[in-house]
Amino acid sequence: MKSALEQNATDVIGRLKLLPRRHRIAHLRALLRQPLASSLGRDQLAALLCVEMIAKPANENRPV
Repeated sequence: MKSALEQNATDVIGRLKLLPRRHRIAHLRALLRQPLASSLGRDQLAALLCVEMIAKPANENRPV
């Protein structure tokens, strides 16, 4: 069974996937700047930020 912090992090990650990559990175950075004691949720968010930073960006600004 997940703790409340783990569940909140999972919910946040699910909602962030709907955003464009640059917004996901900005939101993850902002969330990590908040003072959270070393929680598993913070570790999950930090890992996701690392993945987003090294992932090859899609061409989000191409004309349709």
